[in-house]
Amino acid sequence: MLGTSRKPRFALINDPAIQNTNHIRVSASDTVASSYFFYQQPQYPRDCYEIFNQCSEDRSSGVYLIKPDGYSNGFEVYCDNENDGGGWTTFHRRTEGAIGFDRAWKEYKNGFGFLSNEFWLGLQKLSFLTNQKKYEIRIDLKNRDGLYFSIQYNFFRISDEWSDCRLTGLGDYNKTAEYGYRIGYTVEITFFKAKLFRRKNGQTQMNTLCTRRCECQSNVLTCEDNYRCSSHATCEERGGVRQCYCNDGYTGNGQTCEVVATDCADIYNGGHNAMSWHKNKPFSTYDRDNDVWNDYNCAQRHRGALWYGYYYFYSSYSYCRTSEYYCDYWPEGNGCGACDNSNLNGDYGIATRGNSIHWTNLSGYECIIIYTEMKIKPV
Repeated sequence: MLGTSRKPRFALINDPAIQNTNHIRVSASDTVASSYFFYQQPQYPRDCYEIFNQCSEDRSSGVYLIKPDGYSNGFEVYCDNENDGGGWTTFHRRTEGAIGFDRAWKEYKNGFGFLSNEFWLGLQKLSFLTNQKKYEIRIDLKNRDGLYFSIQYNFFRISDEWSDCRLTGLGDYNKTAEYGYRIGYTVEITFFKAKLFRRKNGQTQMNTLCTRRCECQSNVLTCEDNYRCSSHATCEERGGVRQCYCNDGYTGNGQTCEVVATDCADIYNGGHNAMSWHKNKPFSTYDRDNDVWNDYNCAQRHRGALWYGYYYFYSSYSYCRTSEYYCDYWPEGNGCGACDNSNLNGDYGIATRGNSIHWTNLSGYECIIIYTEMKIKPV
C-alpha cells in the first residue's frame, strides 16, 4: 500500500464559476502551500499534466490527488513539475534500496512504498492512466559513477489485469535526449566489449557448419550443440580457428554482432533502447509467471517484476558466469541465462549476478544503477 509523509495538495481553480459551486476547503496548515486550495467535488484532475495546467500560483513538484477516467476513486500520485516542462505523473522510483521490490502480483497490482521516496504506483492505476489518453514515458537513471541518463519513448500503454497488464504500446525511442556528459563512459563500454570478444579461453573446436562448438577447460571437454552464427556473421576459418565471425561493420563474438559505432551518437543510440525488448510482453511476478520461457520463472530468477518474455541462454559459455559484460545473466549449469534487457525492479545495489537493477549498455559492467524513475505525460 502506498504511503506519503505529507497530505496531498489539490489543484487551485481560478474559474469564479467553479469557485462559487460546492467545493472543499483545505487550510494551509494541512498542506505545504501558503494559500487555500480548492477542487470541485467530485471532479479531480486526471493526471499531473492537468494539475500543472490548472495551478497558477503553485506548480511545485509533490504529492497530488488525481482520478483517471473510469477509476472508482481519487488517489495520490507524485507529480514532477520541474523536469522537461513539468506535468509528469511518476509511477516508479528507486533511490536507496530501503523498499524491497521482489514482491507478489497483488502488491504490484495495488502499489507499494512511499510517494516521497521509493515506490511502485500500481498496475491497476497505471492501466487506467495510460488508456485515457496517449502518453509518452520518460526514464531517468543514475549509475554509481554519478552519470545521469534520460531515455524517452513517445508512446506508452499497458492493458488491464485480465490480459496480465501487457505492455501493449511502446513508441519510438527518443534518440535526442541529452547525453553529452556520458560520452567518455560509453566509449569505455565499447572498448571493453571489443576486448572481451577477442579473448580466447582454452582450445576450441568447431564443426564445418558452426552449429556445434566444443571447448576444453581444465582438461574437461564441454560441447555446445545450439551454437549459431548471428545473421550478421559468417562461419569460416581464420588463422586456423573456425567459428562465427562478425561481418564488416559489426563487432561481437559471432553469435551476437552489433553495429560498429562511428561516433559517440551512434554508441548512444545503439545501446540504450533496452525497453523495446519488453514490448507486447505480459507483466510477471514470482507468483504469477506470465513469461513464455517454460524452463524458468524469469521474475524469480531476476528477483524483480517486469514485462519479461525476451530470453536467451548460453549453455557452455563458462566466461559468462564471471565476466562483467554478462552481469545481467544468472549462472546456470556451465552457462547462464537472462530474460530481459532492463530490470529496474531488480535488487538494489550489489546483488547476485542477474538480480541487480540494470539497463543494457548503460549501467556499467557491474550493473549498479543507484537511481531510477519512470513517469508519463500526455503527448
